Amino acid sequence: MDGALLDQLTGKQYDLSVFENDLVRVESAGRVIRVGIKDQGITFSWWELTHPFSGNRSLPQQRGWDFQVKTLNENEIMAIFSKGGVKHFLTLTCTNPNVKPKPIEVKWE
Repeated sequence: MDGALLDQLTGKQYDLSVFENDLVRVESAGRVIRVGIKDQGITFSWWELTHPFSGNRSLPQQRGWDFQVKTLNENEIMAIFSKGGVKHFLTLTCTNPNVKPKPIEVKWE
């Protein structure tokens, strides 16, 4: 189900613009933030998270991409995608946890 529709049905908890490139799609989806992992432009797997952020973990390889998650603090989390010598960093930051919906900044490197 589309994240914007989930926002309408369950209430918008996060204020973020959809971020999308060839590898990921990040969107607000009601009670969660969804990170879609893409292959050839098509999303095939979702990682869902909520704020406050917590936990570090390695997730199963995604179409040849190693995928690790590191919580930097309760307001900032980073996903690291690596394949061969290529590395990408997706950082999500809650810039003001005291307001609703919570503003989330998405950074891709």
